[in-house]
Amino acid sequence: MGHTIEALIVPEAAAPRIAEELEHTRAIALGKGLCLVPIPEATLDALRVRYPELADPVAPGFCKLSGPIARLAKELSEHGPVAFVETDYFGGSGAQSATVWDHGVVVMPPTHAHMGPINEALRLLGVKANPPYDEFDAAGLGAYRSNERWLGPKKSYDR
Repeated sequence: MGHTIEALIVPEAAAPRIAEELEHTRAIALGKGLCLVPIPEATLDALRVRYPELADPVAPGFCKLSGPIARLAKELSEHGPVAFVETDYFGGSGAQSATVWDHGVVVMPPTHAHMGPINEALRLLGVKANPPYDEFDAAGLGAYRSNERWLGPKKSYDR
């Protein structure tokens, strides 16, 4: 079974802005003061139409890290650290990518590896794990394996 998500992880204080800024997605409460904002293709397309002048950052290994997403993450990071994360796994093979902004500054440059970047990003967002779990599990990111599943029918923990 695969695991493929592309999402922002934002402080709850930034969640109201998501509804104003992003089409075709929503902020989903993860707990620990964080929300997951899946970035489906329709959201990415709408951002590219809104901000056609923004060039994509050089970020090997990322599929959806775009100039518009980087701009939005930078702005949202005024509320606290914001991460952009991607996973692409199937049958145990694959990789993940993450980058983090805080107060408008990149505090974790775009990082791509088989394992580790998302846990590192989550630590920067304040997620603490208790063994045998890692930060990915502690934040609940394993609950669903795709943006479509995260954005499915509204969950009881959505705000």
